Amino acid sequence: MIPNAFDNSEILVLIKNVADKKRAEKALITSERQLREAQKMAFLGSWEYDYATSNLTWSNQLYELFKIDKTFAVNFDSCLITLVSEEFHAELLDVRDTPEKRSFNFFYQKEVVGVGMRWFQMRGEKSFDAEGNPAKISGIVQDITNKKNQEEIIRTALKALNEKNEDLKKYIDSNMQLENFAYMASHDLKAPIRTIVSFTQLLKRSLKDRLNKNEEDYLQYITSGANSMKNLIEDLLTYSRVNTKNHQLEEVALPAMIARIKADLNTELEASQAVIAIHNIPELIQADVTMMRQLFQNLLENAIKFRKPDLQPDIEIGCKESDEYWNCLLYTSDAADEED
Repeated sequence: MIPNAFDNSEILVLIKNVADKKRAEKALITSERQLREAQKMAFLGSWEYDYATSNLTWSNQLYELFKIDKTFAVNFDSCLITLVSEEFHAELLDVRDTPEKRSFNFFYQKEVVGVGMRWFQMRGEKSFDAEGNPAKISGIVQDITNKKNQEEIIRTALKALNEKNEDLKKYIDSNMQLENFAYMASHDLKAPIRTIVSFTQLLKRSLKDRLNKNEEDYLQYITSGANSMKNLIEDLLTYSRVNTKNHQLEEVALPAMIARIKADLNTELEASQAVIAIHNIPELIQADVTMMRQLFQNLLENAIKFRKPDLQPDIEIGCKESDEYWNCLLYTSDAADEED
């Protein structure tokens, strides 16, 4: 509202619709709030240096990450030496003062007051104006301590696995007995492999929204390699048992054994909705109890695993008696084949 310069009895009133501006301001406030929350959840803070004003600004999350008092004077030298180690502070000064250097990315440890030693990653890049002169440097800092700890667990497990592999070579070179090899494979080698797989999966889940494509591939390579080693060990263990001549033959209650195997495979049976029918099997046979259990467990596992997708497997186990032995047959209705 302004007075009319030509007529003091009149007032000019100007009205402008600022709804779009207000909506934009509200959206900006919401975006800033969401950014702050995202940075807090990701243990991440950001900063920006302006060449024209020599001013450094940074996000509130950096105060929390490094336990810095908010009255701390913000400038390039004093702030960045607070955020990084002396070595990388010199590197950042070099980035600022060398036009040819456009980006940076490094990992470092830093003592945080009241928290202890933490691992951080700092990365960023330089932007330029229309004339090609440096305009700003933007950087982000992330606390990656949890990731580093998990990586260390995986490295320790891999080291243990390598040591066991070296022991395995020594045992083989010295004609280690097959029974001792089977014991080592089933006890000493399986544990570090399980640790590698478990912590790799944990690392992948905890960082699933922050991993780039290469990092996802690396974790997949670790998991695939460990699982391949696990399968190899299982195959070698099976081979060693099959080729051990000193089998202990005893009376085996076949129906009770199959019932125990079905109980052990309960999760797989429920997931596949498999139906197992058993008929005409002997109550007692003379056999190696370990190998007989392994035989029937492998048959059932294969029948459940190697089936047509989305089809409920119907499994039938039966036996035919001959003069000297029992012939066991396993049929799977969806695969249209049988195993002897």
